[in-house]
Amino acid sequence: MPSPPFRATDSPWFWGCLFSVMALVGMALIAPKYAIRQRQIEGRFLGRQQAHIERTRRAAGLEPVDLAET
Repeated sequence: MPSPPFRATDSPWFWGCLFSVMALVGMALIAPKYAIRQRQIEGRFLGRQQAHIERTRRAAGLEPVDLAET
């Protein structure tokens, strides 16, 4: 009795490679949107950090620093 022909879709390596390639394609498609969002989050963080430093300076009685100049 002849063995059935080998099909590439029967191989777990095929499916592993296929899912890996699809994951990379998905990451490449979402990367620009993620970069914009990450810049927004980092900008908010830096603004809050500078505001906290300024509040601390004022509470300590030091001269205020204009945040628009930094």
